[in-house]
Amino acid sequence: MRMALLLAVLLVPSLEIGVLAQLPASDVTDADVDRLFGGVDQARGYNDLVTILTRHERALVSQRLLNSMAAAANRPQGSPQPSAPARGATDPALVGHWRTTRIVFESPRDDHLVLRVDGTAERWSVTASSAGPKTVGQWAVTGSVLSLTWTGGAQTSQAFTMYKSQLVLPNVPNRRVFWDRLDR
Repeated sequence: MRMALLLAVLLVPSLEIGVLAQLPASDVTDADVDRLFGGVDQARGYNDLVTILTRHERALVSQRLLNSMAAAANRPQGSPQPSAPARGATDPALVGHWRTTRIVFESPRDDHLVLRVDGTAERWSVTASSAGPKTVGQWAVTGSVLSLTWTGGAQTSQAFTMYKSQLVLPNVPNRRVFWDRLDR
């Protein structure tokens, strides 16, 4: 996908290549570049990609990004790409027991999500009349995307944010769900 980023740079007319030499690598952090790559990996089409590239233009025109792309281009094909460590296993903002309540067929349903410090996850639902089975899996965070992989291979990756001590997952307009922390 990082090569798609390079192609996008060439296709986005609003970016001026002359700026590249003016922004030293020290002005952009590795986290800035990671957020850019995380956004590019989540892009769903050309318009999303242009929005992400515009949002991260400062990182896009940095020497640090060029160095990162040059290193990727010089790696032999099939070589594993070094990845940033999963922030999720140590991110205290997300570790904990989360619950959201919604009304389903005029009855309340609580959905629970437990994210543990060791990277394991658990989910289940509870209604007034029953509790659903628990599903276990793994979790990790890349940038502002929470990835959950459940037993059996089901995987979800969704943008998230924190708002007034609540987890907002997914953080997608008109689909936001607010989760309350139960363990603090």
